[in-house]
Amino acid sequence: SSDLHNYLVYAVDRDVSKIDTQILQDNKNIKVLQEDYNSVHLPQKADLIWSHDSFQFSINPLQTLSHWNNYMNVNGMLCLSVPLHTTYSYDRLQTRSFGECYFTYNVCNLMYMLAVNGFDCRDCYIYMAQNYGWIHFCVYKNYEPFDPASTSWFDLAERGLISDSAIESLNKF
Repeated sequence: SSDLHNYLVYAVDRDVSKIDTQILQDNKNIKVLQEDYNSVHLPQKADLIWSHDSFQFSINPLQTLSHWNNYMNVNGMLCLSVPLHTTYSYDRLQTRSFGECYFTYNVCNLMYMLAVNGFDCRDCYIYMAQNYGWIHFCVYKNYEPFDPASTSWFDLAERGLISDSAIESLNKF
């Protein structure tokens, strides 16, 4: 609808020609920013950052998450979806390689990167299923990032920033 709703959306892309112009015409509350999401400077802090099928292209994912944390309100939500490069589907190990992807992700390394960057991985939503090539995380920003070079899994566990099952696995293995 052309009515202005009580929200403001920033659509960020290095190539804004990929954004459907009909959606922009129908929604006057969407503002387009032709920038790199790794270093975008938003005009105001965000309550929600949605990154679907893009984070895997980040050259420095720890820095990107820290940057996003700086542009979010406390208790803002980050929804992150990345493809799995290695899956076990239909009784076979399958691996894929995507162009311009510098890192591969799994639940463990995403949880660490999110927690060390100020996102609450104790109270989070994670979805990953068999025969499904994606990991989805929804987390809240609850604190400022830590230095990943000096913050261990045990530090995150002591502060209660990762899930009980992650803490149990950490202590067991």
